[in-house]
Amino acid sequence: MTLNDVIRKIRKESFASSLYATDGCNTVKFVTDNQNEYFAVEQYFNTIWDIWESKDFLGSELLLTRIISLKLEHYDETVSMFHFRPQNDLFYDRTSGFLYNDDLFYVVAKNPSDSITIFDKRRREVYFLRSSDKVDTIHLSQLIKDPINSQRLMQNTILLHSSSCVFEGKSFLFPAQKGAGKSTIVTSLLSYGGKYIGNDSSFVFVQGKRLFLSKNPHCLRLGLETVEHNDNLKNYLANTANISQSKMLYAELVINGKVQIVPSALKHIFGESSIAKDMCPLDYIVFPKLSVDKQYNTIRPLSREEGIEKLAGCIKDSDHKVNWLPFNEIGDLEQATNQAFHEICENLPSCYAIEYNGNPLEVYHSMENFINNERN
Repeated sequence: MTLNDVIRKIRKESFASSLYATDGCNTVKFVTDNQNEYFAVEQYFNTIWDIWESKDFLGSELLLTRIISLKLEHYDETVSMFHFRPQNDLFYDRTSGFLYNDDLFYVVAKNPSDSITIFDKRRREVYFLRSSDKVDTIHLSQLIKDPINSQRLMQNTILLHSSSCVFEGKSFLFPAQKGAGKSTIVTSLLSYGGKYIGNDSSFVFVQGKRLFLSKNPHCLRLGLETVEHNDNLKNYLANTANISQSKMLYAELVINGKVQIVPSALKHIFGESSIAKDMCPLDYIVFPKLSVDKQYNTIRPLSREEGIEKLAGCIKDSDHKVNWLPFNEIGDLEQATNQAFHEICENLPSCYAIEYNGNPLEVYHSMENFINNERN
């Protein structure tokens, strides 16, 4: 039996669960033989992207691909077809793994004895083949996000390593690389009436000579000290009954030293109105720097040149990789990103830098004073 025979057989399978995930413009269909995977995907994307059961979906959005997840009979026999080679920087989290690549199929695996992910180059479909019913929520979320995110980058949009929120009626983008306090500043503002747009990454695009923000589903990855100093987070997570709806299903709350909270939990932690609508016009870009020993927070304006230079440093994300499955050519993505970035720079709003100590109340006062000064 060849791999083509295996794929043909899989495509004829009848699956227990299916759904559509859409960002409003682009759509992915996900089908699985494991209903627990369905629940995990639904929880992860809920409140950020629209999730539809197959029977209810009537959207006209562009259907990018179908993703099939299946526990495969004769799994070991199928895996033996591939001559994998080690490969660095292979997955969405830039970890290494094993790669098989030919004219028809692009196949990756972190541990080939557990699961493999096959990208069918002709049909542009994805097959996640498993040796067990174990639910890998992180991998499933990335399987669904990657084709949509890759397509968004081809649609005059850039994805910035950043957090973002609406506060006092103004929308803020906080671009920075790892350790600058992007999540800390957003959760601080959520504690005082802010509305969440994104964490770790946000889409930015130009429409009518103005920049707009769009959501990218992503867990909030919070340092333990951020949780400890934020009363809303600390008090909510202190109740063990709340943990199950805060973390990803079938995953731990703390992964690699970070507390990982799904966005759908924010309405329970910070209130029903704590998530902003999508497609927010961008008012300010503020580059954060967390300095825990700083006595007073400071906000200073940046020149346009400084803002552009800092923003360019946040396009390439040291933690996350888009197009880890080859939905688009790398050269095309780079060209589209460069073009979108040029257009964004032509319409750049005011840029600032904030150095702050991480105290939520002081962050609130600093940002409130900033907005009042801007209004005056």
